[in-house]
Amino acid sequence: MEKPQKNNIYVDDSDVDLYEVVLVLKKRVALILGIFLISTLLAVVTVLFLPKVFAVSTSLVPGWLDRTQEGVVIYVDEPRNIASSIKNGGYNWRIIEALKLDPLEYEVEFEVEQEPETAYISIIHATSKPETGLKVVRELVRQLDDRSEE
Repeated sequence: MEKPQKNNIYVDDSDVDLYEVVLVLKKRVALILGIFLISTLLAVVTVLFLPKVFAVSTSLVPGWLDRTQEGVVIYVDEPRNIASSIKNGGYNWRIIEALKLDPLEYEVEFEVEQEPETAYISIIHATSKPETGLKVVRELVRQLDDRSEE
């Protein structure tokens, strides 16, 4: 930026003196290292105290009853309906009751994806208790199987 000098002469002082920058950094090295070390320490402590989360997953393809003359599969239930029912918690309470889980201690939730052009349904249950998570996903599959037999 230019600064006005005596007699209206302008001097350009937009040059950066790298030597002065290095001197300032040397002078503040303790502050820079301190901030870095404190941030690193806080990150490590945070990671150590966070609960471990495991993912139990499965993929399903709904059963089908027949095919049309055009070769289109007729499913027991549409994949998007099954995915929506799981995603919206349609089976959560039945699973809690079947496994005798305490709903205040264990949360049953599923992440569900169903690709529009396929019948595959991907289900993920995140939990800090992998053994219980496996039982939950198995019970969901059992519930879906029972539903398809009705």
